[in-house]
Amino acid sequence: MRIFLILLFISFIGCSSVKPMEERITVSGFDFTKYASKGFLITPEQYLGEYQSIGVINVTIWPSVSESPKASAKGVTERQRWYIGQLNVNKAIDRIYQQATNMGADGIMRFDVRSIERINGTLRIEGAEISGFAIDRTDN
Repeated sequence: MRIFLILLFISFIGCSSVKPMEERITVSGFDFTKYASKGFLITPEQYLGEYQSIGVINVTIWPSVSESPKASAKGVTERQRWYIGQLNVNKAIDRIYQQATNMGADGIMRFDVRSIERINGTLRIEGAEISGFAIDRTDN
């Protein structure tokens, strides 16, 4: 029995599907040019000039989750499949900018984006939380 279990374990290890991969380089970041062109500052750093505190802003964004249509053939229903939409962090950046300007700010310092997750049924959904401290730069 022990030999059978060892052979079974080895067969599972041998069946793992490692595939060759080409070298990949991934670059990510956020472009704040459209906000800077409006005189609005977004920085992960502390702003060192004179400013008035406006407030802390947090924005959370989750992708859409949609159900695929169930297909049935000869009375057999296909397994339900769920599709997770693409997370668009730029929408959340637009929202934090809008909120800050509505509050009278012309900058956000200590800007931070972090990945968050939650469980939705059997799915693990990844979202993003954006936060920052809205300021009104008096030396601007």
